[in-house]
Amino acid sequence: MVKIAVYDQRTDVVNRILCTLRLRYGYRVAARGFTDLESFREGLLLQWPPDIAVLNIAVDMDACIGTAKKIQEAYGRIPFIFLMDSYCELAKVFQVNTAACLKLPLQPVKMTAAVDHLMNEKKERDREVLLVKNQSGMELIPCEEIWSIGSCRHTVTVYGQKNIWKCYGKLDEMMERLPWYFLRCHQSWIVNMEKLKEVQNSYIEMDSAKRIPVSRNRCKTVRKFTEENFENMLENQEDKRIRICVSESEKAAHE
Repeated sequence: MVKIAVYDQRTDVVNRILCTLRLRYGYRVAARGFTDLESFREGLLLQWPPDIAVLNIAVDMDACIGTAKKIQEAYGRIPFIFLMDSYCELAKVFQVNTAACLKLPLQPVKMTAAVDHLMNEKKERDREVLLVKNQSGMELIPCEEIWSIGSCRHTVTVYGQKNIWKCYGKLDEMMERLPWYFLRCHQSWIVNMEKLKEVQNSYIEMDSAKRIPVSRNRCKTVRKFTEENFENMLENQEDKRIRICVSESEKAAHE
């Protein structure tokens, strides 16, 4: 999941940007909006480091760039998408890791094009490894080898097709570091949705024939995710077919 933070002094603009992001990307993004620059800075520095930040710097460029610098100092090279009135002071903008400069008024198509590019870059990075802590220290697990992740008390088990890794941590924290195609289907389980074979009411069957439980309150989320991202999950698996089974009551509701 990609975290995107948005800052603009106008509430209606923030809401419009958030709506655009959620409609286009669905479960692949978690977006938060801010209308106060100080709240934006504190929120990101203390609680919610983003993967991408969108800032309207037209009103007070110096203050916004200063805030961007502090965020970058804390978290490294976070890419910034800046919204601005003109391109007269571009030298200031490139004091930080600027991914795009978009001229106001905002054109959603151009903004999503910039976000698409950044998400693709992040997807490639995320596909590489998941860093976990175990008895031996730190270990890197290739994300493409992960089929599911289960939690029992303080121990997390990462299941691959051939290997099993025991490690420490919380599923909530791991979920934030995993690619968008990993989904929390149960309080104790995360699954790689690119490895699924079949979705039932109470479980997900993986290509390996392993069945992962789906909690009742997450069943609709699993189905919606699968339906909305069906084409994306098949991009690199053209011969794969995913079966989504529904109960008799659900069938009747749609007839």
